[in-house]
Amino acid sequence: MFLPFVLLSSGAALAGDRTPVLVSSLQARNSESQQLATLNEGFVAEKLANDPTLNVLRVEDSPDFEDYSARIYMESCPKGEVVGCTFVIGDRAKAAWAVTGSVQSVVKGTRVDIDIVDIAGSRVAVSFRSELEGGRDEAFAEGVARVLVAAIARHKALKVISGADLRNLVGFEKQRELLGCTETSCLAEI
Repeated sequence: MFLPFVLLSSGAALAGDRTPVLVSSLQARNSESQQLATLNEGFVAEKLANDPTLNVLRVEDSPDFEDYSARIYMESCPKGEVVGCTFVIGDRAKAAWAVTGSVQSVVKGTRVDIDIVDIAGSRVAVSFRSELEGGRDEAFAEGVARVLVAAIARHKALKVISGADLRNLVGFEKQRELLGCTETSCLAEI
């Protein structure tokens, strides 16, 4: 039986890796928000591209389906299903993470719902809503970029180990105890 356990680690070995992140479509919730969705998607991609730890992918970087492009697939995604469609495109593009969501034009500005998706972990890591007043789209995109980078950093700080790994660690500790090792100098004998 496999039992995963989570341990904190430094994540230093992963520091040099560029994490592949898909900036997926933001789904327009009403006709007035179609341009806003495209605009916000572009702003998010631009802000993420400035981060040297990320490899930003766009929907167009995903392999096409047999009869249609990845962009057509996302544009035909049913309302409210954008996260599921993003999982499909993110997996095809070999992304580890994705940013998606929806945009709706409202009386006082724009309502944006963002989902930060851990493609590799098959989960939505972070979701939030923001009400934007006119002209705040770029500042919002900067905030989305910061939240994504923080979510990835938090994920990299966790290491999953198996039950066998844990048993080996416990066995090592028992062996150390039997030998009476209380300092690191004794570790060479084990």
